[in-house]
Amino acid sequence: MALIAGSKIKLNVGNIAAITGASRNHLAKVLQTLVRHDYLISDRGPKGGFELKHDASQITLLEIYQTMEGIIDRNYCGLHGTTCPFAECVFGGLTQYFTNDFVNYMQTKKLSSIAYKTQI
Repeated sequence: MALIAGSKIKLNVGNIAAITGASRNHLAKVLQTLVRHDYLISDRGPKGGFELKHDASQITLLEIYQTMEGIIDRNYCGLHGTTCPFAECVFGGLTQYFTNDFVNYMQTKKLSSIAYKTQI
């Protein structure tokens, strides 16, 4: 998304794979998920590629993250996929502290602030 947001032209899966070193197949699946969730527009053909559907300054990193990974549970314990079963957190509350910091950061950071200025 940061590559697409910073590009003056439409980027295709091949362009993005070459820049990031990521698998073309994996990228294709990720990009199609972002199209289905209304973040990207996809055009087929030789001049096709991906572009943002909305202004990058209106998209938070948290939106993108949760689109791909699911809603973050701020009370997640990390032990059993549920809220911590112990009277006192065995991690001293660090998991919630880190999770809250992560969510707060991702919520305030806009895609436009990390847009990569491509040379393509």
